[in-house]
Amino acid sequence: MQLSKGTHAVPTNAVFIDCAADGLPKVPEVKVFDGNKITLQTVRMCQQVSGVNYLGRQPR
Repeated sequence: MQLSKGTHAVPTNAVFIDCAADGLPKVPEVKVFDGNKITLQTVRMCQQVSGVNYLGRQPR
């Protein structure tokens, strides 16, 4: 692996994942519950899984 201040040995079967990409871009807000339509979306930053739990407990 080439780093800015040298190199580092890694196993040949190593997998590297770039987590620097914006996997959660800012999008316009929309209603989650809108008549018969439910729009799935992130409701808590970086907490997609717990967001479902949060939505399930909201009064409609």
